[in-house]
Amino acid sequence: CGSGRVTVPLAAAGHRVLATDLSIDVLSLLAERLTERRVIQLGIADRVEIRQADMVSFDIKESFKAVCLPMASISLLNPEQRRAAIRCMTAHMAIGGTLITSIDHVLPEAAETSTIQLQPDTYLTEEIDHADRRRRTILRCRDQEHVSEHHLVTPEDLVNDLKEASLFLAAQCSTPDPVRPHHISVTLGAVNRR
Repeated sequence: CGSGRVTVPLAAAGHRVLATDLSIDVLSLLAERLTERRVIQLGIADRVEIRQADMVSFDIKESFKAVCLPMASISLLNPEQRRAAIRCMTAHMAIGGTLITSIDHVLPEAAETSTIQLQPDTYLTEEIDHADRRRRTILRCRDQEHVSEHHLVTPEDLVNDLKEASLFLAAQCSTPDPVRPHHISVTLGAVNRR
C-alpha cells in the first residue's frame, strides 16, 4: 500500500481497504495520514485496516473482491517472486474477484542512461540494463537522493504470470508516458474464474 497514494482514494470512494506493506516505516506514514482531520471527518480512516505483510507470502484468513497492486510495485520483485506474489494474491481472491496491477513498461529502444528535470531543483536519472532486465532510478532533489531498483517487466511477462495463476485477463490499458520517451504505463485487470 505504500504511504496510501491509492489506499486513501479507494477508502474515500466507500471501499473497505486492507492496506498491507512489508515496511513498518511506510505503514507508519499511512497511519499518520489516517489521523488527518479531513480523513477522519469523511470516515475514510474507519474503512482502512493496516497490516504488515509480504506481498510474496502473506496469509490472511479472508477472501477479497479485489486485490490492487498499483504503482508498478510488481516490478520490485524478480520473476520467481512476481509469480509467487500473483499466486498468493489469487489464493486470497473470491471467485469472480479482480486483480488490478500496473507496470512501467520500458521499451527496448529506451536509452541506457537518461536524466530529466522534473522541477527546477529535481532531477530523475534512469539507468537501464536491458540484458539483465533491471532498471535503477535516482531521484535527486536539492541535496537529497532516493534510489530504487526495479526489474523490467513486459506486459507479456505479466499476462503469462496471470495465466499461470489461472486468472483471466479482462482488461489492459496502456498510456505512453509524456515525460519519458519509450515508457508506457500499463494497467491490467484479471478475474479469478475458479
